[in-house]
Amino acid sequence: METGDHFKNGASSKSQRSRGNFFRKSLLLCLSGLLFTVTLFAAKPVTVVSGDVSVLKKASLALLEIDFSNAKVGDVTMEEYQNRRGTDFIIEWPDVVQSTHLAFVKFFNNKNQKGLQLTTEAIGVSYKMVINVSYLNMGDSFSGLIPYSSRKAGGALMNGFIDIVDVKTNKVVCALDVIGLKGKGYLDQKTRLRSVFEYLADNMYKLKK
Repeated sequence: METGDHFKNGASSKSQRSRGNFFRKSLLLCLSGLLFTVTLFAAKPVTVVSGDVSVLKKASLALLEIDFSNAKVGDVTMEEYQNRRGTDFIIEWPDVVQSTHLAFVKFFNNKNQKGLQLTTEAIGVSYKMVINVSYLNMGDSFSGLIPYSSRKAGGALMNGFIDIVDVKTNKVVCALDVIGLKGKGYLDQKTRLRSVFEYLADNMYKLKK
């Protein structure tokens, strides 16, 4: 074998090993990402952090508050997101929030008819339920149109935490975490957001004492 061939073959062998290592690393990264995704969505999206979850099963009345002000939308603040969407979105957002409040009250009360009921008026309430949204992905309009896609393709995704507060003592009697809660995919953003809260009501109803 000539010296030139020796160097060529050596370089070729190193190149093959390098490509092999690259593909193995890429495969491991893909598998790790898939495992993380499966783990995330296999876990329950609503869990009890502290307190007595049986408060949800008591026949009483609670004032609902949903706070989006500290939410990150994707990688930006809620304020930045609204500014990016423009004047029309900023004007419409309060109506979106109000619609979400009313929808969640309806979803939750229908699910939990024998237990805690929600209201948007601070009259005769024993508790306050505060839903703090810390992260929100608004989803998209197109993923759900792809043939054979999941019913949640393009749906909004939410993280946050919930405090149920005794209004007499102003103490949190039950605290919940919300992680990776995903709604159905719809064409319009308002409906996608409402869908997330429909799933929130469903998951809260399923919580055990």
